[in-house]
Amino acid sequence: DWALYVSSFGSNKIVKFNTTGVAMVFATNGANGVLSEPNGLAFDGLGNLYVANAGNNTIEKYDTQGNGTLFAASGGNSPNGVAFDGQERLYVANYAGQNIYRITNSSGQGSVFASGLAVLNEPQGMAFDNASNLWVANPNGGWIEKFDPQGNGTKVHTNLPSISCIVFDTIGNLYVDGGNQIVKFDTQGNQTTFASGGGLSTVKGMAFDSSGNMYVASFGSSSVQKVDPQGQVTTFAGSSSGLSTPTFLSIREDSRYSTDWHKVAGGGGTS
Repeated sequence: DWALYVSSFGSNKIVKFNTTGVAMVFATNGANGVLSEPNGLAFDGLGNLYVANAGNNTIEKYDTQGNGTLFAASGGNSPNGVAFDGQERLYVANYAGQNIYRITNSSGQGSVFASGLAVLNEPQGMAFDNASNLWVANPNGGWIEKFDPQGNGTKVHTNLPSISCIVFDTIGNLYVDGGNQIVKFDTQGNQTTFASGGGLSTVKGMAFDSSGNMYVASFGSSSVQKVDPQGQVTTFAGSSSGLSTPTFLSIREDSRYSTDWHKVAGGGGTS
């Protein structure tokens, strides 16, 4: 089973799509949980969805039926990207707090994993690579920070204007937003333009399905664009589906609840 979940930042909703682009509202503020400027999305190994709320500095947890409960305070200000590691620990990029907060248990308790303007400057999107390193987009500085499992940071891929989201494919290629385009870095670090135009407008989130298609949250056009493996862009869902300035998105495929799943679920965000 395949479903795409999108944070509708401007309307305080999580919108769910099936494979043909048919939309339904999965969660709305006050009806089945608290959503306040929803940003980052991440699934745990049981299929529960975790949402970063930039508006009230919390993480909301939704079960598979869409029932929401408060999971944790984010440990900072304006949480954006969220990502699970292979040990089911949740990492939160705090945009205004200039840190990465790591939640280590089911009670929502955690601590700061990394901080400091020298390595983190308004962090947003995050993704894990095949070696369990955490990569973080720093839009204000225009670089990506790479953290090993021990929390040691290294600055990579600098001079990236408008960067807010990153995602890996299954073979380790890195994809980065560039405003109205998507840039690809292969495993040797070579840079090419993967996709541009075709409805891409202020890209804020990216995720792959198991067939290698990329789905992109276009904040500027309140739409989701689909990019095939050859980089061809088509519109998957428009603003008529209920989206308003979407930020992050994530794909739930039941067969992929494993550490492999967390590598390809990625996104961007906004303050």
